[in-house]
Amino acid sequence: MNRTARIILAVAAMLLVPSSAGAATVKLTAKNDGKTVDVYAGDQIQLKLKSCEASCGYHWATTRRPRSSIVTIGESTLSGQTRTFDYSVRKSGTTALELSYIPPGQTKAADTFSVRIVVHKSFKLRARDGRKKNLVYLASPGDRFVLDLPSCEGSCGYHWGTTVKPDSKVLRRTATHLDSDRNYRTFTYTAGRKGTTTLEMKYLPPGSKKPARTFRITVEVR
Repeated sequence: MNRTARIILAVAAMLLVPSSAGAATVKLTAKNDGKTVDVYAGDQIQLKLKSCEASCGYHWATTRRPRSSIVTIGESTLSGQTRTFDYSVRKSGTTALELSYIPPGQTKAADTFSVRIVVHKSFKLRARDGRKKNLVYLASPGDRFVLDLPSCEGSCGYHWGTTVKPDSKVLRRTATHLDSDRNYRTFTYTAGRKGTTTLEMKYLPPGSKKPARTFRITVEVR
């Protein structure tokens, strides 16, 4: 199979991957003003800002709304002198958010808050995805791969061992977690600089080098 066919297969496969893989809540405060925030499709963004609405009549107004196809605006709530804004991250892309702190009876802001939001792709791969041959996953720097693999290591002694390590500058492991209730281990990798690399892991029985199963993927960061 030639390179073009392999890439086409990768694109088709990636369209089937849930965008909410490894979703998290990203918490922002005034300290994030003017910064770039890196998030993933499926994440929630929670922004907390000081607001003396009840006592002095100031209020926060959204003066630049994020693109609704990328980030949607949810509810906002006031607790004491802190207002919390909730946002939902829908899909990959880049957008911006700006709010202005308006004094009572005025239109000129006393303060502003703005962030640039970069939404990366997040791909959730199952054991079956590691058995597909001649498949190259196309990614961009910052994209995330969440491998959700069955593992009864806590009860039966089997374990996943890495037999082909990816180039850590291209694809770096950033987290691993064992869910003993489900008997699954989750490996999280984050794409780095441009390049192509391969990751291979084998599920090994206790005291044996012969794997019960193999998981292998090739990633091209563009």
